[in-house]
Amino acid sequence: MKKPGVIVNTEEVRNILWENTRIIKDNTNKAFSPLCEKYGLTMMQGRIITELHHYGPKSIGNLAESVAVAGANLSAMCKRMEDQGLVVRRRDPSDERMVMVDLTEYGRSIADDIDKTLMMKLQKILEESDIGVINDIVKGMVLLNELLTRISETKINEHHI
Repeated sequence: MKKPGVIVNTEEVRNILWENTRIIKDNTNKAFSPLCEKYGLTMMQGRIITELHHYGPKSIGNLAESVAVAGANLSAMCKRMEDQGLVVRRRDPSDERMVMVDLTEYGRSIADDIDKTLMMKLQKILEESDIGVINDIVKGMVLLNELLTRISETKINEHHI
C-alpha cells in the first residue's frame, strides 16, 4: 500500500501537475477577476496595470515577457488600454524603435485600489492562518516553479516518443 502523498510513477506526476495547475489557474481567476471586473478590466489588463504599478514603465517587449503575452498581442492590448485612459505609450527618445508603456494617473489609481483590496484580503487570510502552512505553500510554489522550469528546459530525443 502506498503512503498518501507519495508519488509512484511518471503518469501519476503528470496527472497531478495537469490537474493542479488547472485548478490553480481557475482559483486565481476566481480570486482576482472580481478585483479587475470592478473597473471593467479583463484579467490580462489587470496583470498589465499591476506589472506597471509595481515595476514602473516598461518597453512593450519587456512588458510582454513579464505578463507572458506575444509582443504584437500586447501592443494591441496597450492601444485599447490607452484608448480607455489607463496607460500611455511613448517612443523612447533614445531609441525610436522602442515603445514605452506607463500608467496614467487614472490607471495608477485603479492599480492602487486593486493592490489595497488584495492586501486587505491577504492580511485577513494571514491573520486567520497557520504561518507554517503559509510558508509551506510559498515553498511549494517555489519548488513547483523550479520543476516546471526543469521540464521546460529538458531536451529529449523526439523519435523515441
